[in-house]
Amino acid sequence: MCACRFLRARKFDVAKSVQLFRENLALRQQHSPHEALAAGAEACLGCNPHAFRVFYPHVCHGFDRRNRVIFYERTGLLNAVAVGLMTTPSGLVAYHWLNMLGTLADALAAAARRAPLVTCSVVAVLDLDGMTRKTASKSVFDMLQALSAIDNTCFPEMLGKMVIINAPRIFVGVWEMAKSLASLDRRTVNKIEIISQREDSVRRLAELVGEESLPADYGGGGTPLFSFPPNVEHVKVPRRGVTTRESTVEAGWELILEVYTKTPGVEVIVTSRPASSAPGQHEVEVARSTLQPSSGGERVR
Repeated sequence: MCACRFLRARKFDVAKSVQLFRENLALRQQHSPHEALAAGAEACLGCNPHAFRVFYPHVCHGFDRRNRVIFYERTGLLNAVAVGLMTTPSGLVAYHWLNMLGTLADALAAAARRAPLVTCSVVAVLDLDGMTRKTASKSVFDMLQALSAIDNTCFPEMLGKMVIINAPRIFVGVWEMAKSLASLDRRTVNKIEIISQREDSVRRLAELVGEESLPADYGGGGTPLFSFPPNVEHVKVPRRGVTTRESTVEAGWELILEVYTKTPGVEVIVTSRPASSAPGQHEVEVARSTLQPSSGGERVR
């Protein structure tokens, strides 16, 4: 931990900086973050981390022209309901500690190997494309606020730049109102850019990271950021109703079905039929399971 960051966070007021540092130590003692680091993502979340990232897409990837680590998040695709089915608030917090002390620390070490670091800071790119009223729900904001509280206390002054791209027009208006009401200092406001048009978003990202390093998701020559595993979806089953899904399984393959629910008594039935048969014909039941609520889901083979 760099003491300078705590001083900058409190405008070099020593007493306030010491108080923030003490709050940081208390929070670390409360959450035991190194236990999360040792446990790993699946143990922290209590679910498959690859499936989890479908509903909360995020990744630490590459560096900007100033050698700052870049964190990308598809905030507009965040599905708080699905996230709530797969993990718990405490699991989400443990996973965040793992990302900060593991993934981010490794990325900062990689940046230091590339070139001397002037400052340990991060560029956050939040993509709001796909944002709806459901995405912008209170549960989403509560979730993000809980994680921000950890960052503000334990990792102050880590944010070098935040670029919010593909922002709906209404978001831009709300931001203009919020920053004046919240009395944010100019230094913080100057770190944040909000861009609505996709062409302008891509152009700005290219300026920050360079065309060759710009991820393919945004039209650049870099590696694609988000390649989601197939057949992962949030299924809404009507009360006392039935929902069906089909998957083709090649001969010799094993089908592993992971189901996450907070509703007791959900019954999962797996049937098999030849690909040449119509639905309902020559079907054979191969597995049946009655699920109970669990943060770790249940696997049906």
